Amino acid sequence: MQKQLMHNRSMRAAEIFMSNAILFHHPGPINDGLQSGRPVRVKNLLQAFSEIGFEVDVIAGNVSQRRKAAKKVKDKIGHGRQYKFMYAESSTMPTALTTASHFPIAPCMDPEIFFYLKRKNIPIGLFYRDIYWRFEEYSQKVSFWKRVFAISFFRYDLQWYQKTLKVMYLPSLQMGRFLPNPAKFNLSALPPAVGENSIGAPAETVTEPLNILYVGGLSSHYRLHVLFRVISRLSGVKLTVCTRSQEWSQLEHEYEEWLTPNIEIVHLSGEQLPELYEQHDVCSLFLEPNLYRSFAAPVKLYEYIGACRPIIASQDTNAGDFVEENNVGWSISYDDHSLEELLKYLISSPSEIIKQGRNCKPVAKKNTWRNRAENVARYLGDLDQ
Repeated sequence: MQKQLMHNRSMRAAEIFMSNAILFHHPGPINDGLQSGRPVRVKNLLQAFSEIGFEVDVIAGNVSQRRKAAKKVKDKIGHGRQYKFMYAESSTMPTALTTASHFPIAPCMDPEIFFYLKRKNIPIGLFYRDIYWRFEEYSQKVSFWKRVFAISFFRYDLQWYQKTLKVMYLPSLQMGRFLPNPAKFNLSALPPAVGENSIGAPAETVTEPLNILYVGGLSSHYRLHVLFRVISRLSGVKLTVCTRSQEWSQLEHEYEEWLTPNIEIVHLSGEQLPELYEQHDVCSLFLEPNLYRSFAAPVKLYEYIGACRPIIASQDTNAGDFVEENNVGWSISYDDHSLEELLKYLISSPSEIIKQGRNCKPVAKKNTWRNRAENVARYLGDLDQ
């Protein structure tokens, strides 16, 4: 009996030391029921790490939940558990201000976790989501004292990231130039991706009229005025804009002069979107270029590609560069004439739309969440060993 117990303990110890375990950190809930970029990304990457064979221990949730999870991790490490690496997803807020009250009740807790893992020689990679706080628009939207308070914690995050990370992932490398002291970080791109099971089929025909779809916001980052204006005066083309009802109510007055019968506004999300994509020929990211768009990697870009719908995008944007480099649509100047000429060409050349749609599928297959997880694992955890 004693020999059997010793054998069982040895087997458990072997399992611990040989386990293919990693850590996943996020200062918030993994799935809060929202369909926006952050929760979708966090949930999909966590699932992708599991799918490629890792056993994932999660440090996420509110402060209390993260503290309990971190204690369990430390206990496991103390008993011999080995972790190949930790992958972390930041919030759009400073880590210490992700509490319900946005007050820093435990500002040292997450840095302490990172420093502890670094001392244990566990490499850490973190996706830094946004650099919005470095732009003028942030100062226009946030009051002075709130801004000063938040920025001090944004900078605090960067200080302990600099000392603990093996790599900082960004939506695109172009975002790196807006970081304070970017040379102090090892930067790599880890843009959004496509769900393997959600990759659609390219359309074999084009509808009449030509159906164009935009899915997304209407705030100052997503100005659609040129798109509305041009399509409102064209025949042979229809535009569907899928956006949140509250956002449309707030901004409808900016577009009402162009609300012709060939422009429709809908409010759909989640499981309703695949059918919406199937009903349209082309998707739009024809947005006004600005500094932010020069590095932003829209989630919808990859969703459009996954639906195998070619994309109209603006030049001088990161999305436009991707569309042009991967031959999955058309990247044009952001002006009325360029858009009108392109739409007239597409109306008369449906075979071009079909060809570009077919190009989307192989690009989608190279840009799945599984691909992203494998890239992280190769760098941080020697996946191929």
